[in-house]
Amino acid sequence: MLSGASPSNDTRAPLLGPPSPPPAPPDVPSPVQKPLDLLRTLVFATNVLNNISLGCTAPFLQHHLEVHYEQSYQSAGLVFAIFPLVALLCSPLGAFLCRAGRDKYLVWQSGLLVSLLAAIGFGLARSVPVFLLMRGLQGLGFALSTIAGLGLLIERTPDLTADIARQEVLVGVSMVVAPALGGFLYSLAGFAAVFVVLAVCFGVLAAGLGL
Repeated sequence: MLSGASPSNDTRAPLLGPPSPPPAPPDVPSPVQKPLDLLRTLVFATNVLNNISLGCTAPFLQHHLEVHYEQSYQSAGLVFAIFPLVALLCSPLGAFLCRAGRDKYLVWQSGLLVSLLAAIGFGLARSVPVFLLMRGLQGLGFALSTIAGLGLLIERTPDLTADIARQEVLVGVSMVVAPALGGFLYSLAGFAAVFVVLAVCFGVLAAGLGL
């Protein structure tokens, strides 16, 4: 009588497929990346403050230079115009730094700190060349902080059209408010106080970016 076939004694390990990938980590913002709502608020606040810084001197700059430094209307116009001119010329620099791999938050914060120091310097200035230098530095800070902040918002917002619309509304409001606010602070506390307030606001924003 033939014995039945003996059971297989093959002890080889079964074939395994490719290892499964590890589970994805939870979506937690990095220490640098801000939540979108906070980022949006900081961008809008930066642009509003930059535009207030640009327009707040309109009611009193010519009077201040004429009374205290015997300067002409042309000097006041030049001091006023150097801010937007430098901002325009330095805008490509801000864009280049962001494209060249520089941390946009760092560029943004650097722009705010430049604006802070320039506001203090402008408030303490006692000659037209120093006024021009500090006003030009304010334009540089404007360009760096505005472009870096908007670049971050464009990268992350799911509704760019709505955010740009909000941005334009706030820019318009800030340009309307700036002369009234500057004139009020100048009449209340004097020339330097206007720029001390601006410097404090820039410092608060820069600190908010660092948190």
